[in-house]
Amino acid sequence: MSDKPLIIIGASARAAAFSAHRAGYTPYWLDQFGDEDLRQRFRGNVISDYPQTAVELIAKAPDAPFMFTGALENHPGVLEQLCGQRILLGNPKPVCIRVRDPSVLYEAMRRNRIACPEIRTAMTRVENQYDWLIKPLRSGGGIGIGHYKGRSVDDRYYLQEYLQGDSFSAVYIGSQEHCQLLGVTRQLVGLPEFHAGEFSYCGSIGPLELNDTDHRQWRHIGEVIAAEFKLMGLFGVDAIKWRDRIYPVEVNPRYTASVEVLELAVGYQAIKFHCEACNNQSLSIEQGAPRHLIGKAVLFAPQDFTFASSVMDGVSIADIPAQGTEIKQGHPVLTVIVTGNSISSISQSLKRAAHSIYRSLRIAA
Repeated sequence: MSDKPLIIIGASARAAAFSAHRAGYTPYWLDQFGDEDLRQRFRGNVISDYPQTAVELIAKAPDAPFMFTGALENHPGVLEQLCGQRILLGNPKPVCIRVRDPSVLYEAMRRNRIACPEIRTAMTRVENQYDWLIKPLRSGGGIGIGHYKGRSVDDRYYLQEYLQGDSFSAVYIGSQEHCQLLGVTRQLVGLPEFHAGEFSYCGSIGPLELNDTDHRQWRHIGEVIAAEFKLMGLFGVDAIKWRDRIYPVEVNPRYTASVEVLELAVGYQAIKFHCEACNNQSLSIEQGAPRHLIGKAVLFAPQDFTFASSVMDGVSIADIPAQGTEIKQGHPVLTVIVTGNSISSISQSLKRAAHSIYRSLRIAA
């Protein structure tokens, strides 16, 4: 058994916990769901009132540092209280507040001549209402995003220019020495086959093979963001590619959903890199060639139902609810993971697996 305990806190800690285990750590989790595959492998506790009760639950956790996953960065007060009890390996409250502020991120991008979508406060009048998205200031996974259409909103939201390109996500490691790009994945967003909302994150495929132009853009974006906001350890940048330019739309200052895809494809030990960077140790990251491509998809409930079985023959699944769990329409059910040699073949495999799973669960597909 490893003698390196690590506490992982977030809405869903499963992927990061298994990443930590692959890197030689003993994870202890605090998350909102306590999925069956997580419970069976590692010790932890369910955060019943997410994320507030994490502050109480961490007192029962091992005497170890902690890291966080999504979307704890949207709760800087809770993050600060957790830091009062354990050492944080990751980005603290002031960093999270700045990098999650759309206006601050926008100004940093423009100052460094990086293309990015325009933003407006939610109270601003705009000419063409259909060219704008309305986004919550605090959200994750695309929840709460929609077309603006002139609807009345308050200061919990902002407007972002709508770009009709493809969605991607890059994963980086920030350190005192430099920022290194670990890889880029294609983001799956709003796919009806998975019953996802129009702008809901529902999966990743990668790693992508980048041409020289794209690689330079992604590398420059990461270096600028890491330097501007003093980001340490793992962080992700979501972006839209439109007309051969990459437009950053959001920064996630922590372990992201696509880290798992890169690890399984390339063999990275991302949590090891993360902990070394946060402890100011020198990093030695070899950019290995992917052994294959990995795809993961989050399946959402098309209707209210009770989860009755986790036996899915021939399909690799994760984030498995306990039998008898009540799942509401539009909420995540589980994650399916496939291997392939191309984005198109993986996309088809994910869709076939989703159809099979919905049929096995006897809910409308």
